[in-house]
Amino acid sequence: MKKSILIFASLCLFCACEKQNVFTPLEPEKSISWTNTNIQGNLDEQKPRIQDDFYQSVNYDDFQNLKIPNDYFYFGVSGLAQQRIDDEIIQLLSSDEKSEFQGGETLKKIYKQAFDWEKRNLLGIKPALPILKLLQSTKNLDELIDLATKNKRILGTLPFNYNFDVFFDNRYVPSLDINYIFEDDFENAQLFYQKIFEKFGYSSSLAKSLIQKAADYESQFFVDGGKVREEIVTYLPDYLSSEYSNVPVVKLIEANGADGFIKYGVIRPAALRKFNEFFTEENFEQIKTLCICRFLFQSSYYLDKECFDIRNAYVVHKGTLNSPEYVYYSLMNSIYPLICGKMWLDKYFSEEIKADVQKIAQMILDEYVNHVKSWDWITAITRETTVQRIQNIKIVICYEEEMPTYETLIFDEEKHKSLFDSFMYLLDSRTQTMLNQIIENGKKIEKMEVTIPPQTVNAFYVPMDNSINIMGGMLGGEYYDLNWPIEKKLGYLGTIIAHEITHSYSLCYPNGEFLKVWQFEDQERLEHRLSYITSYFSTKEVSEGIYCNGDLCASEIGADLGSMSIILDIAKKYKDFDYKLFFESYAKCWLNLARPSYFETQMQNVHPFPYLRVNAIVQHFDEFYQAFGVTETDKMFLPKENRLILF
Repeated sequence: MKKSILIFASLCLFCACEKQNVFTPLEPEKSISWTNTNIQGNLDEQKPRIQDDFYQSVNYDDFQNLKIPNDYFYFGVSGLAQQRIDDEIIQLLSSDEKSEFQGGETLKKIYKQAFDWEKRNLLGIKPALPILKLLQSTKNLDELIDLATKNKRILGTLPFNYNFDVFFDNRYVPSLDINYIFEDDFENAQLFYQKIFEKFGYSSSLAKSLIQKAADYESQFFVDGGKVREEIVTYLPDYLSSEYSNVPVVKLIEANGADGFIKYGVIRPAALRKFNEFFTEENFEQIKTLCICRFLFQSSYYLDKECFDIRNAYVVHKGTLNSPEYVYYSLMNSIYPLICGKMWLDKYFSEEIKADVQKIAQMILDEYVNHVKSWDWITAITRETTVQRIQNIKIVICYEEEMPTYETLIFDEEKHKSLFDSFMYLLDSRTQTMLNQIIENGKKIEKMEVTIPPQTVNAFYVPMDNSINIMGGMLGGEYYDLNWPIEKKLGYLGTIIAHEITHSYSLCYPNGEFLKVWQFEDQERLEHRLSYITSYFSTKEVSEGIYCNGDLCASEIGADLGSMSIILDIAKKYKDFDYKLFFESYAKCWLNLARPSYFETQMQNVHPFPYLRVNAIVQHFDEFYQAFGVTETDKMFLPKENRLILF
């Protein structure tokens, strides 16, 4: 089950000294702005001195060799890690070696089936014809709706879909959304549908006419460029049915097994409301054509080579990786990510790695506890609550419990004669497994980890169970290696873990409900101190005449500063600690390059540009100046009175 978990950090903890004369905010005109090397084409002609632009100097050679793939807006260390993991799982799927568990063996057999082009070409479009003929046979809207209540394949072709997200009271909620097929790219979409309709026997003129009418119809409920910009709204079933009276969403969802929910979420209410307005009998033919379009799009990867090539020509334009190996791995990973994840973990993960990462994480948690206990600038109740919360944090590495093996997921050569049949089986099994889990748990989330594939390249804090989650994708060589020295482990993974721990103190759930840990007066005092660092970051010019939005990035900046303070105090406990290697590792951890077109999107991000997360952080710590001999004549120098004293 693919489920979004939205976790927003509202505050993060650090402490500037109480005395106003210890820290003096830097005047904007005196602030040094380094080259924004995170935007493609901005690299200096010559490598700068490490004392003038630490981030660029450390990463200069890597930047020269880093290429953004065609299907990426940005690329860096995390992208390299994900590519490696993808390649490793593809190798496991294609290997002749038998999988150690049933679910893995089933995916391997279906993956192998995908490359039997001779058989697929012989079958051609036949596997998809029964569903297509059912759609073509419907004569009115009532027939289409009735068919959708009885057939999951037909339901999946409607212009809306549902999935499950956490929206309220820590419970599973069916979330509804509109599916656009033309979006704002009609010319290329039309080319794809023209070819695929003709492949299925439609005349050129009829296909063109149907596609144009369907696109015109969709444009009537194409709201706000098709982007999700609204807040998710939850409805009681009766109110949802009355609000969207033409579209029997509750009836359709319940008929397909997801019944008994007390609330439903709507991801784009305005779009669904507009769709409801045009979901009428007079628009039936256009609605049916949209359903056929969606079905043919969904089916095209599971039929013959000609269909595959038609689909691939379209998605290549859209910027998607297109090798057959990646396509079928990606499809399987989207349906059963935990199976792919277990195959990967069984091959590449070890208890030795888990124990080492556990030790690092616990060491960081213990250091946080020691720090918080000494904070005399917050009230006793806040201090005690914070210490208790940190002590109770659960460390999850890759996966909390034994992973499921999917023993009932069995490939049957008689039932699954075509790739189309096999993938429909995977989709149906996934949906039923998801519903069974929800029913078993009383529609309440008991185990957050079941929704997060262990191969994910990420680390994050989950407030619902007070856990720090370090996923396996972080532990394969880019962010961590068992044989690295401690300086490198702390520079990469250690600072990331420490950063996430700062997000455990005051968080906001997706529904807007705050998880309040601190007393109000302590939060006010913290926010006041936080304004120091936001004002400093706001002096940094990220492009000509455009400055970092320090207020927007406050929580992440504070978390970076707090984590660096914690890790540097841990470093003091190691004899002959190599601070150069540590800081250089920290800089390399944030290697990232984005296309110029991504600049505006990054400016909306609560995370500052990576070069600022390095340069504007390390210059507050004495250890950095001592390690690299930075003096007042260097651009990395920040006067001592302008540095923030943490904790």
